[in-house]
Amino acid sequence: MKRLSLRTRLTVWYTFALLVVLCLFAADVLWQQGRLGLRRVDRELEAFSATLANVVQDELTEIADPRAAAEEARNTVNAPGRAGRDPRRAWRRAGRPLDRSRPAGAAANRGDRAARVDR
Repeated sequence: MKRLSLRTRLTVWYTFALLVVLCLFAADVLWQQGRLGLRRVDRELEAFSATLANVVQDELTEIADPRAAAEEARNTVNAPGRAGRDPRRAWRRAGRPLDRSRPAGAAANRGDRAARVDR
């Protein structure tokens, strides 16, 4: 059997070493992204639970019945369209009319922070 030349052997080793380094780098990037994503979700959940606690507390000062206060707080904090779903579909299921005069996302483009719909 013919031995490979020194140049070929060095090229094979260099390719193998480069492949190992790139795989380790990719694994580190995936791990870091997972940690960052988890931290972001934790922050959003903390903010949401703090908001919900404040709304429930406010509703309890207005309404004596805890069950009715919790229901009102749930309706106040309900955010259709979270988690990447199309908010228009949630509005249709809830039986609310859609404003067809402007396209989806137009409120965000104008700088509006939130829209409130009274029943």
